[in-house]
Amino acid sequence: FAEVMVEIIKALTISEAEIRRRVTLKNVAAVRAELDAGHSVITLTSHNGNWEWTLLAMSLGMGYPIHAAYKPIHGRFGDRLMLTLRGRFGARMVPAKRLLMRVLRRRREPRIVAMVADQDPVSSTVRHFTQFFGQDTAFFIGPEAIARTGNMAVFYLAVRRTARGHYEVSFEPLAARGEELPPGGLIDRY
Repeated sequence: FAEVMVEIIKALTISEAEIRRRVTLKNVAAVRAELDAGHSVITLTSHNGNWEWTLLAMSLGMGYPIHAAYKPIHGRFGDRLMLTLRGRFGARMVPAKRLLMRVLRRRREPRIVAMVADQDPVSSTVRHFTQFFGQDTAFFIGPEAIARTGNMAVFYLAVRRTARGHYEVSFEPLAARGEELPPGGLIDRY
């Protein structure tokens, strides 16, 4: 965790070339096929590996706009700092509560909607419970609602640390565009 925290601080000054060298994107063909066909996609990940560097690498390596959900940080300085860090290479940060409206307004523009979806939905009354490590665990239903409403394919970003300061990000399909899933089905797959 301490190493990731240092890497996040380094993200304020890391060069494009260094991010490309340190973060490898794998299995991108299906994502690019959706985008090239004019369809937006959702990528879901978790707080595993270096999620901040993952966003920077995607911003540089995918060739399409990225709208990333975030929860505003209390305190203007911290919030601005994180927005600057995350948007360094072009990602647009969108408050999570406004993400669905952004998707609907720009549904004709192919882009990646990026979300770190493993946060505890304590402030939301609408959530899905599923078993996680043998415990009933609440998850946001936002990714599922956005995928259904926006008719978007969904991919999980499996982040694996390959060496100190080096990561491999693999795009794993979770749901095809238009796939009919029962309520909570996408969250269960995630």
